[in-house]
Amino acid sequence: MSDTKTPKPPAAQKGGAIINSLGRLTAREFSEKIYAIARDPNPSVYRRLLEAGIPAQAVAKFAALIGKSKEEVFDRIGISRATAHRLESASKSISALESDAFTDMVGVVEKARGMLETEENLRAWIDAPVPALNHLTPWQAMADLRGRKEVSHLLDVIAAGTYA
Repeated sequence: MSDTKTPKPPAAQKGGAIINSLGRLTAREFSEKIYAIARDPNPSVYRRLLEAGIPAQAVAKFAALIGKSKEEVFDRIGISRATAHRLESASKSISALESDAFTDMVGVVEKARGMLETEENLRAWIDAPVPALNHLTPWQAMADLRGRKEVSHLLDVIAAGTYA
């Protein structure tokens, strides 16, 4: 057996550079940067990020920002506790599909944080039942893609001033 590693494709290598630059950021800076990348009109940057995968430790960092346990955040993006622990222990990244779900969640949370101004307000809002979400909390609603879209739409409606 050979000890050589298979080189990653160039796109994944570039995504790795993006990920490496994110590792030095605070939780808030990380969240803002992911949101900016996801909203970038050039989809190749976002694709490279997904191909490289989000480091499992970054998910834990984000969890602290929103006042949730890392297990809760991993669960929201479909990763079991055992898998999350294994990924974190080995300093590995989550899959492209899980990274996509995670960046969706970050996008919704960043949109809310921009409107609510403080992490304290964000943490209170994320756990408050909302009639427009069938009395689910935004956190409960964000359990899947459809729910994340509903919460994002609700935030757009509130920002437009059409939700009382």
